[in-house]
Amino acid sequence: MADDVLDSLRDVPLWIVEALRDTRIRHTAIMNRRLNGLRVQPGRAVLTHLGLEADYATLAAICPDGTEPGVDGMTFTLD
Repeated sequence: MADDVLDSLRDVPLWIVEALRDTRIRHTAIMNRRLNGLRVQPGRAVLTHLGLEADYATLAAICPDGTEPGVDGMTFTLD
């Protein structure tokens, strides 16, 4: 993302990241969230579109703090 876009997203309460279904892409998405998250500093980040084949427990274990895999039916409340 361009610097001006990242700057405009600074401190967003919720950062939703498309992680797709391919494992390589999923790990890339996590790394991108980690790098972008250092600049954006979201309150919480959720990885989406993981697919049925995703190992959610393993993925949750490698996610940086404040990041989690999304699940069907997940809801969010923002102030």
